[in-house]
Amino acid sequence: MSTPAAIFTAVDFDGSQKLRLDEDGHVVLPALLTPETCARLTTSLSYIQSLMPGDEDHRPSHYSAEYDDYLASLIDHPQMLDLARRILGPEIRFDHCRAWFRPHLLLCEWFRTRRRQSEGHSRQPPAPRSKSPGGVG
Repeated sequence: MSTPAAIFTAVDFDGSQKLRLDEDGHVVLPALLTPETCARLTTSLSYIQSLMPGDEDHRPSHYSAEYDDYLASLIDHPQMLDLARRILGPEIRFDHCRAWFRPHLLLCEWFRTRRRQSEGHSRQPPAPRSKSPGGVG
């Protein structure tokens, strides 16, 4: 069995990053993905997105790995498992895989809102938009 191609550059996840993750609920690992991995992920997710008809703001998300062999291969990739164990501990279990197709600007606003709330400048997030034209459900 051959060794899979690297998906990460050198992973630098140390104690200070673990502490930040525990305190903030997130951590940024800049330039973690190799350029090849970024390109393949973009291709895979674009393909899956093309399979999903519907309103751009309410695009459904499903189990992405079912639609794409590359995404499925990432689930048990040795580097992915190593990073998961470093973050979560030795006992991990794969539960499901989802891809969230969210417009970039809405995601950025979500993070800004969360940051303001965590800094004590609480602001109510916008109400969710209705999924149906009649405003129900």
